[in-house]
Amino acid sequence: RIFPTLWITLTCVFTYLITKQIFDEKTALRSFFILATTLYFPLNGKISLVDSLLTFTETLGFYALVMLTAPDKKKSNLYIALFWFSISLGTLVKGPPILIYLGGICFVFLLHKRTRNLIFDLKPWFFLPIALLPLFLWGYIAWQKTNGELIRWMIDWYVLRRATDPVFGQSGPPGVYLVLFFITLLPWSIYLPLVGKKIWTETKNIVLFYKGKVESININYMLIVSGLIFGWVFYEFMSSKLPSYPLAAYPILSLLIANASLSIQNQKLYHWLTKIAILQFVFVNIIFSIYFNTLKTDTKRIAGEWNQILSENDH
Repeated sequence: RIFPTLWITLTCVFTYLITKQIFDEKTALRSFFILATTLYFPLNGKISLVDSLLTFTETLGFYALVMLTAPDKKKSNLYIALFWFSISLGTLVKGPPILIYLGGICFVFLLHKRTRNLIFDLKPWFFLPIALLPLFLWGYIAWQKTNGELIRWMIDWYVLRRATDPVFGQSGPPGVYLVLFFITLLPWSIYLPLVGKKIWTETKNIVLFYKGKVESININYMLIVSGLIFGWVFYEFMSSKLPSYPLAAYPILSLLIANASLSIQNQKLYHWLTKIAILQFVFVNIIFSIYFNTLKTDTKRIAGEWNQILSENDH
């Protein structure tokens, strides 16, 4: 379980780096603290699933895009390599989600001539096949080992079924994740109305920009809005609803919340929320998790029963 903890911690670190590049040091420190003390996001560092690593690769790729859109564009080759590394590792970890997220952002940039050069710099016609090689190599070996059974099951379970039917019986209408954010981002979700107002304003500016009615636009907010579209809104329209689907949106929401908190002149609310966040973090991660740990014996009991039923040759 040390690795999920590491990936979540590194995601918070890269959220700090992204925010520092877009805004400033003070906002960056707040974004790190906000993301690390939300109700739900840190808990993914306590679960031995690949979602934490996937979220890290998505955030790493987003960071590379932020650096590539910087005015000076220093070490651009390094960030291009970092972007394709995140694609390669992300697809190997969990397939399509990182292509939906980072690919969707690149698609938005491809639609207008003023942002199209970034995509040309990335050279996807050359680097995308190379980035996907580890996934295809793994797929080939897995196909050989299981006579194709594992790959067919994964395509059915992880791609086709989740796009059309609820998984684990968890489904809901569009807007479920929006409501969920008000709970999972506690206590910082009190800033979400301000964040929503800012997102709406910037989205309108982007639409006007694409229509040719606005001469210039903040490229960073184009990244932020497109990141939210393909890291969150996309999953609102899927039949299957699981809390881990929009994890890539949490770093973006955290930097927007940090910026919104600094836009208020009176900082008493932020100081009170900081105290609540620390208390919440201590209670959830130290007190509650120790109690919850005893419930995991049921999982071990069921695993023991399975081991008695299955033979050594069963997969």
